[in-house]
Amino acid sequence: MPHVKWSRKSIETLQRARKQRKLTLDELAHSVGCTQAMLSMIETGRRVPGDKLTERLCEALSLRLIIPPARLVRVRRPVSGIRAAQEVDPLSRKRRQARTL
Repeated sequence: MPHVKWSRKSIETLQRARKQRKLTLDELAHSVGCTQAMLSMIETGRRVPGDKLTERLCEALSLRLIIPPARLVRVRRPVSGIRAAQEVDPLSRKRRQARTL
């Protein structure tokens, strides 16, 4: 499973689902195998859970995990034998053009 970046909306969904099930941070943490402090940091946006913890949280709270299609990755020529990948933002060209106009 690819690494998932959590948006503010995702964090709010996690909090809402936990509160609807009347679970405390400590109870949810115990059921997914992490600490209450870690869940607190996730819910405040100071930490991003790893892939496995994300899966366990979704399973414990009966949430569906929807992963948007990955961005295109452009591979540049090898630099000293190392392949360098660059993330391509489809709007970046338009943004650069708008700034120069």
